[in-house]
Amino acid sequence: ADVYHTAKLSCPLITNLLSLGCPRDIIVLKARQFYDRLREARAGKESFLKYLWNRNKIRVGQKDRKLYEKLAHPGFIDVAQIERKRDELLTKDLEKVNQSFNIGLPKPSGRVMCAPDESKLLGPREIFYKYPARPKPFTCRQCEVKNSKFLLFCSKCGREREYEYEVYEGPAILHRDPTFFPEGIRKVKAVYVKELDERFPGTVLLYNTTSELSLAFETSFGDYDGDMPLVICDPDLVKIQDQPPFIPKSLEEVMSKTVNTIILAKHFIDFHDQFGIMSINHRVQCDLLEKEGMASHPLCKDIARKIIRQLDANKKGTRMSIPEEQMVHESKTPKYLKTIWDPNAPNTRIKDELKELAISYLRQWKAERHNSSPLM
Repeated sequence: ADVYHTAKLSCPLITNLLSLGCPRDIIVLKARQFYDRLREARAGKESFLKYLWNRNKIRVGQKDRKLYEKLAHPGFIDVAQIERKRDELLTKDLEKVNQSFNIGLPKPSGRVMCAPDESKLLGPREIFYKYPARPKPFTCRQCEVKNSKFLLFCSKCGREREYEYEVYEGPAILHRDPTFFPEGIRKVKAVYVKELDERFPGTVLLYNTTSELSLAFETSFGDYDGDMPLVICDPDLVKIQDQPPFIPKSLEEVMSKTVNTIILAKHFIDFHDQFGIMSINHRVQCDLLEKEGMASHPLCKDIARKIIRQLDANKKGTRMSIPEEQMVHESKTPKYLKTIWDPNAPNTRIKDELKELAISYLRQWKAERHNSSPLM
């Protein structure tokens, strides 16, 4: 199956984008645009087929395959069942926005496995990015019959269509989870290289290898061992501030310790994973300091350094914790993070406003459910 996933703005990514100068109104706009795409997908058969195509889960063995096949077939009959599944799928995607700000971005943005450009055809801060193309009418190579754009098989001989791909050219930003430092989001330029286009027929994301520091490492200390970063091509989001790469001193440390079975066993017996507590504390501190740099504030960066060391705890035998004075009291938890949403409490943070907006979209969506257009 083609390794491409749709791009989504997560809560930590939104924090870092805001920290790098992305206006609040742009994040709100992306939420509105995603909601509008969901509403469009509910407007009729073709618009829903387009939405499923862009989710890119319609290849053999993927989760949307059977639903898409039934809907794309000219004589499909299980209308009521498919309409129910359509509503469930779209509602679930909207509920994710309400739960964790998973705001979908349209193509060409995507989440793709990265690899190094071993041919060294890319210059510093350049990437080569190819992604699945939009649906187009196709001519079957076997029987030469012309077919409509949404069909997966030739209408005459039943041969599966050949999928096409496009190369993105222009400014982009790279993001890899988890990102606790704003500098982990890298601004790059996507370019067209004929040799790479011919060499890689499907989805691909290549990083330049001509810089002193690996671009994968610059992107939140990643590597080429299965990392799937986001490639964001949205013209509003790529305007963020450009930052030099950030390398915490802890990652430059060379550890030299005598290790035996007893020491190793003691490390894991005594080890208590504090990552969840530390990451939530970091998120809340960023929110409380949203007018003072958010994730760029020295306090948030200091907490981020501790989190990075905690992630490496089992590799280096280190153990980190956040001192009491850096921990946020529960009473300061932002409204959007509380278990029960209080509509009467004031919004004090940007994400409170975003959460309220997401709730209003979900309420409106459910109220309009009976107005969904039939698929026939």
